[in-house]
Amino acid sequence: MSNYEEEEEEEEEEEEEEEEEEEEEEEEEEEEEEEEEEEEEEEEEEEEEEEEEEEDQVEEEEEEVGE
Repeated sequence: MSNYEEEEEEEEEEEEEEEEEEEEEEEEEEEEEEEEEEEEEEEEEEEEEEEEEEEDQVEEEEEEVGE
């Protein structure tokens, strides 16, 4: 194999490695985004539960006052 061929092969390998790294980075970013979305959803659910509990308490207090 000539030097030129070796250089070409090395360049191709480097390009492939770079592409793989980019793909891995993209996957990691996607995973992070998904995790963030899940966390946001959990927070929203918790807030809703807290609001419901507060409403329940208010209703109970109103009932007690009504009696």
